[in-house]
Amino acid sequence: MEWGALAVLPSFRLLKLNNERYRWLTDDEEDRLLIHCPVHLSDLCTFLIDTGARLSEATTLTWANVDMKRHPRPLVKFMDTKSGKPRSVPLTKRVEEMFRRLHANKPEREERVFLYRPLGNDRLRKVTNGTKVTPFRNPHGAWYKATADARLDDLNLHDLRHTFASRLVMRGVPLLTVSKLLGHATIQMTMRYAHLAPDAFDAAIAALDGQRHEAA
Repeated sequence: MEWGALAVLPSFRLLKLNNERYRWLTDDEEDRLLIHCPVHLSDLCTFLIDTGARLSEATTLTWANVDMKRHPRPLVKFMDTKSGKPRSVPLTKRVEEMFRRLHANKPEREERVFLYRPLGNDRLRKVTNGTKVTPFRNPHGAWYKATADARLDDLNLHDLRHTFASRLVMRGVPLLTVSKLLGHATIQMTMRYAHLAPDAFDAAIAALDGQRHEAA
């Protein structure tokens, strides 16, 4: 299979999830996508892939909700979420480096993290390093061009959130932790990714083998 996708297994119908495909990016596809994105969209996509944020959570993120001094990792706080409950997500190294660059170049008194250089109307723009910028609102035009150029026409922005979740599960992160990072209201919403963690089942059965050996 050339791209990451899954169909919810029949047994998951008990969870009342639609029997639909969940699309995620392979590493090669991610590289192709980011190469074809303008810088401002590449930054946004990288953030979505590495935090699992919804688009609205990213585009409304302000520097007041970014803690770059936290150890061992900086984190972001999403305050206006779909569930109505704030959540925090630590940053990967590449997002940390990106944020330091964005903060160093941000216009004075600009609150929003993600900005872009628009075409057309000059009103309400701010200037940084000679470039007029404005907060992100709707990146879909640039997104459609980037995915077309990268030959990823079946990809949508929400699939970057699926990419975040799928990678965590495939790398052994417990489903409950993934659920909390995604801000899911119930664990059932996260169960769509459960079959991506076969190694977890091996470890569970290995624990039974260990008990038998000890009993013997």
